[in-house]
Amino acid sequence: MGDYSVEVFRKAETIVPGSFYLLNAKAVILSGTFPQQRNSPGGSIVYYLQDINKADIYLVYYTSALCTKQISPSLQVVEFPDSLKVL
Repeated sequence: MGDYSVEVFRKAETIVPGSFYLLNAKAVILSGTFPQQRNSPGGSIVYYLQDINKADIYLVYYTSALCTKQISPSLQVVEFPDSLKVL
């Protein structure tokens, strides 16, 4: 979870009051916590995320999501609606 994730949570709060608290309480900070071996086949954290199975979603830049999808086709890329996009 990073700055952009927090911004998404804030935008959600304006749509559904109480969303920020709920989302923030469920968020798991994964960035900066990966072990060295995370960059296994393909050199991507996607392998680590699949192995630890701690997150239902992982917020990334859209272009990063598309690259990750090439590495692991079983992952699903979901684009945010305009109301939640951080520009």
